[in-house]
Amino acid sequence: MLNFENNPNVEKLHDEEEIWVYRNFLSQEEVSNIYNEAKNFNEEFWGGDAARHTIEWYNGRSSLIVPELIPVRKKIQDLVQGYNVTPGESLARMFTGDTMHEHEDSCGDEGTNETDDNNTCAITQYGCVVYINDDFEGGDLYYPKLGLSYTPSAGDLVIHGSRIKHGVSKVTSGTRYVYPSFLYKD
Repeated sequence: MLNFENNPNVEKLHDEEEIWVYRNFLSQEEVSNIYNEAKNFNEEFWGGDAARHTIEWYNGRSSLIVPELIPVRKKIQDLVQGYNVTPGESLARMFTGDTMHEHEDSCGDEGTNETDDNNTCAITQYGCVVYINDDFEGGDLYYPKLGLSYTPSAGDLVIHGSRIKHGVSKVTSGTRYVYPSFLYKD
């Protein structure tokens, strides 16, 4: 179990569930640099053959490797000592009208090695997302069984248990950019 009790920068968002936010995890300068890069990527970078994803919804919404995310991944790794951050430095984007269905970031029964159709998620213990921008409307992260919704700010990091059902509300204006990742133990 993650423990942020001694970190004054991390706030628990729910009394009973493992959901935390680290506001301003990235500085405005850091997110601005990543955001400006993301806006300038050509469409091949987002949806070409090299960026094809096994989950169809992500096609055109998931990027190739973004070198500027390497230090972000390292920064998450330093925060969550004892856990590994899944390899990968890709951004995800959502357009006006997009939503993300309610889902969990893990699958199978706890303690098993079951996988989903894409052979993923059995080892995931936490999901995490860094928000790259906030100049969009809608796109809140919500937890339907908890009656909890979180409106992100650029630079925030949210971490939640992988078995907590969540989704993303409809983006009503603009494009939402995030760096999603997962935490696991060996």
